[in-house]
Amino acid sequence: MPTLFSRTSETPTTSESSQPTPETWTPEGVTVAQRYLGLAGAVVLVYTTDSSWSGEYYAVACLGCTYITARHKDRPGSDFLTQQRAAELANIHAGTCRALRRPLPDRPDDATARDIIRRHLHNARRSVNDRPLLLSDLHPQRLVLQRTTSWIETELLAVADEHPDVLTAKPRAYGTGYEFTLHPFPRS
Repeated sequence: MPTLFSRTSETPTTSESSQPTPETWTPEGVTVAQRYLGLAGAVVLVYTTDSSWSGEYYAVACLGCTYITARHKDRPGSDFLTQQRAAELANIHAGTCRALRRPLPDRPDDATARDIIRRHLHNARRSVNDRPLLLSDLHPQRLVLQRTTSWIETELLAVADEHPDVLTAKPRAYGTGYEFTLHPFPRS
């Protein structure tokens, strides 16, 4: 007999229970190292990829608000995040974020994913000099891209073939993969 304070649990349907939740979601190409729960239910992820030949670098992203970072804010333009520093930032953000959970991003089709990469390259060309483009520079976009490192590298090679004035690629002197150099906009 139900009482005033009894709770009934709703049994999820088969389709609902098979869908990932923010607590279990791991997009393609990403390894989730840690998850934090925000004040109002949004999940904050600490994640990495297999994209760095020089070590593991991490990023932090909130699945409720727009917070995302892959670099030290106290040292702009320098160090990528270690897992420990990323975890500290995620914990701080989760302790203050009042965002509700929102739906997980859908995996974009290949054309949309290519456009995300090209927009990133366009925005990164604002430098005055040539600069190396590391695959870990794309960490903030990885949750939206939902692609493997090899797919992203293949797309960057295609851009380098089509637009050598924007991006050049050469085989890495040691190890596997390629070194990419991003060229600035022409100056008039």
